Amino acid sequence: MKPILTYGIPVLAVVTLLVFALKSEAPEPSVPEPALEISEPESSTRELAMACVTHGSAISYHVHPELAILVDGERVELPADIGVDASCMRALHTHDATGKIHIEYPTEQPFTLGDFFAVWGKPFSATQILDKVADDSHAVTMTVNGKPSTKFENLVMRDHDVIVIEYGEK
Repeated sequence: MKPILTYGIPVLAVVTLLVFALKSEAPEPSVPEPALEISEPESSTRELAMACVTHGSAISYHVHPELAILVDGERVELPADIGVDASCMRALHTHDATGKIHIEYPTEQPFTLGDFFAVWGKPFSATQILDKVADDSHAVTMTVNGKPSTKFENLVMRDHDVIVIEYGEK
């Protein structure tokens, strides 16, 4: 019994180690990985739009779309300093009541009109602008650079875009 204990246990240990070593070096059967679906995050730019930016950071993306809102034919003034307060300036903001939106960020981003309304804290969609909701006799329409658009809150704003949102009778 002594030779088995003396030689058998070490031999068994070496054989076990060799089996595991050979198994780990054996090539795995090649199974292709499934293709990844690329989809945009739910709020791809919303969090960026809500973050504070400072003039101390390198702002290389700086564009200025124009926004006009008309309710029953009357222009609604966009307030000065949307997205600006004493402690923070958001990436999307206004400085005055002219309708010019300033988009400033360290890198180019596909900021949307919905991002601007989120910073402003006002509702906007294909069926609502501010406190006006589309119904059987009223509609929300939008033009971009003079052409009808159905992108509404999903519109990616570009430099010098002229965006007009109207609420009125159908």
